[in-house]
Amino acid sequence: LDNNPKTGRMQSAVIAIKGVDAASFVGKTSGYAVDAKRVYYKGSAISASPNGFECLSLSYAKNMSEVLYYGQKISGADAATFHVLQPAQQDADAVDGVSRYLDGKQLCTGSTACNAQANAKTASEMSRLPR
Repeated sequence: LDNNPKTGRMQSAVIAIKGVDAASFVGKTSGYAVDAKRVYYKGSAISASPNGFECLSLSYAKNMSEVLYYGQKISGADAATFHVLQPAQQDADAVDGVSRYLDGKQLCTGSTACNAQANAKTASEMSRLPR
């Protein structure tokens, strides 16, 4: 199940996925799915651990140890603190404890300036996150 960018309508397709555990398989949003052993993106296994897997918005997703964007791992992203900004900012659409991200790319990391920018941009956003 995925959103067709040309029509804006939801579309679905049935495909055979080799090695999937059909009994535990669950389709998620934005092309993601999980079973008891793996995470899948558009029918291909992308992660060995479905533990704590959740789909975020803007095609981001994460599990307990990694953050994904359109099914690709974002190197260096901190899954524990990663969240998508609602609404997205012009210069960032997501943040973690030390970095800012735009379209799945890390913009800056670890610097005092980056932390200050991220904290300033997300202070109001974090207050609106569900608890």
